[in-house]
Amino acid sequence: MSKVWNMTICFQHKKYKQQKWHFTRYQMTFLLITLCQLHLKRNHFELNWQVTIMAEKNLVFVYGTLMTGMGNHNKLIGQGGATLVGRGTTVTRMKMFAAGVPFVDPDEKLGSIHGEVWEVDAASLIRMDALEGHPDWYFRLPMKIKLLAEEDAEQVVVVAEIYLNRKFKEFGMDVDAVVVSTGDFRDADTLEKQQALRQQQEEEQQPPRT
Repeated sequence: MSKVWNMTICFQHKKYKQQKWHFTRYQMTFLLITLCQLHLKRNHFELNWQVTIMAEKNLVFVYGTLMTGMGNHNKLIGQGGATLVGRGTTVTRMKMFAAGVPFVDPDEKLGSIHGEVWEVDAASLIRMDALEGHPDWYFRLPMKIKLLAEEDAEQVVVVAEIYLNRKFKEFGMDVDAVVVSTGDFRDADTLEKQQALRQQQEEEQQPPRT
């Protein structure tokens, strides 16, 4: 995604009014070159321009250790550039596994995934990509997220990037992982909780006694 640049051009001439346009950085480069090549006569009009680079913002949906109160949360907010939008759930049904950390498999359908939507700047997104090993380990994908609203409030749906993982199955990590059927990692955020879930799932898989 190209950054958006905000350029205000003011023409000091009776035929022109102050205008504002939005350009991609590539369009801006071409425009600046063109302006440098122009020879403007001051008796016709005086050209004044100002360029401001607007920070690019991204919405990211986190569902694991980056959530509020979790082990890696400070890596999300520690250097600024991240603002909480709200808690929410994915519109798409997927399956969450937990093997110490959570993995969400987009190819298996079980239920909505619970988490938080954060607005982050470009620098924060780069740090998150590095932490998640994007795109070789986890990979980012835009998905629709339903924000949790107050009672009687209008439901808001946003599009946010979510980190998904298919690779963990290639390493056989799904064998020892537990399925988090609620889609909420807070139900399996410790080894003790994961062990309890594993025991419960093993008991459910046993045939009933006659």
